[in-house]
Formats: sequence, structure tokens, C-alpha cells
Amino acid sequence: MALLEATDEQNELWYSNDPVEWQAALDKYDKAISLLAQMPGKQDLLSLDRWYHEELPEAVMARCQPHLEYKELLKVIKWMRAREYYKRSTGERNKGLIPENQGCFVETLSRYSFDKICNFDKSKELTITEKEEAIDFMTEIKGVGVVTASAILAMVCPSYYPYMSGEAVATVLGRPFRDELFSFTRYVKLQIRLRAKAFALNREESEASKQEWTPANIERAIWAIEHASTAPRLPRNSIKPARTPENRW
Repeated sequence: MALLEATDEQNELWYSNDPVEWQAALDKYDKAISLLAQMPGKQDLLSLDRWYHEELPEAVMARCQPHLEYKELLKVIKWMRAREYYKRSTGERNKGLIPENQGCFVETLSRYSFDKICNFDKSKELTITEKEEAIDFMTEIKGVGVVTASAILAMVCPSYYPYMSGEAVATVLGRPFRDELFSFTRYVKLQIRLRAKAFALNREESEASKQEWTPANIERAIWAIEHASTAPRLPRNSIKPARTPENRW
């Protein structure tokens, strides 16, 4: 995948604390998904995106012990690949690793991960250890790296975890060194900055926007203004990530 530099529009949005501007960007998400779904090989994106945001969280949380099933893991990865405009060069690495997982292995590790974040006291903050352990358990699943883990955790706990999309990384963190594109360290930085932005937006009072801002929907707003155009832009710079363990999907 070519990691895109943030557009001027994305940069302006990021430095704004106006909930109305952010709401306008988030409102473009469905249009952006529809446009991307018209591209070859992405015809399932509409149904996948609806499933990921609406059906999957409900199914996971309805279980006696919340967990992710193997077939759901495969479908999350399918959603990730469909929502990416450019393929990650590292994406093929876990294509062969995912089938090595046994269903019980995925269910057990995802349950351990969700236990850290699904049953906490809402009046308290998750500790750094709890947040990191949730990611650690998820990445113990073969072929699952920080990016895939972020997609799963953002679905379960959007108030803490954003999806680590290339668009969000480029806008919030800027261009990294080659071997740090999607590392755990950069994900922690992304998470902290998106949570701070969510706090700032929720603090602003506005009659025109009653949205509860989270790291997850802030990421969607950033992503949406990138892809809501009928003429997707070409990458300004192509950066091929180094193949390191931290850089897996």
C-alpha cells in the first residue's frame, strides 16, 4: 500500500475543534463507502461495512462471554481489504497465516482480549496495562497484527480504540520511518491523540451537532473526506513498509 500524505482538507479538519465541521466530514462516510464499492473487487463493501458496524458488535456482545469467531475474523479482514483504496504490501503476509488458526484458538484469545475492556467500570478509565493487554491477546492470533487488532477492538470498544487506517495515520501522525508505518508504538500515539480530539469535540457545545465523539468515529470522519470525491486522488508518495513483525496486518 502507498501511505498517502494527508490532504489539505484533512489537515484543516484535524486542527479544528468545531464539532459542526467534524460532523460534516462524518456525514460523508456513507457516500464514500458507496463510491468505493463501485470499484472492481469491492462490490461487497456496502454489506460488509454495515455488518461490521451494526451486526457484528451486537452478535459479539450478546454472547455469554464476548468473543470473536474464526469466520468473523476472516470477514473483518475482508472488510479491511475492501475499505482500503490501496493494498498494503504486508497484507499478503497474513493471508496464509490466518487459515492456520483453529476456531477455539481465535475464540479463546479474543475472549481474553475482550475481558480486559468489556466489563470495566464505566466510571473509571482503563489502565494502560489493560489497554495494551487487550491488543497483546489479539495479536497472539496467528496472522493478526496491530492493524487487524485495532479493527476488532474498535468494533467492540470505540470509545478507546480507533481503527488504524492509513488515512488516520497520515493525518494524525504524519509520515514515519519506513519500518514504523503500522507499529504498536505508533498505534498507541494514534489512540492517545484521537481520544484527546474526541474529548475536545465533546467539550464543545453546539446545537448543530449532538454527536458523541469517539476515536473510532473520528477516524471515520478523516477517512471519509479522503474518499467522498468521485475522483479518488493518486498517492503523492509511495512508501513500501519494511516487512517487520510489528508491521503485520
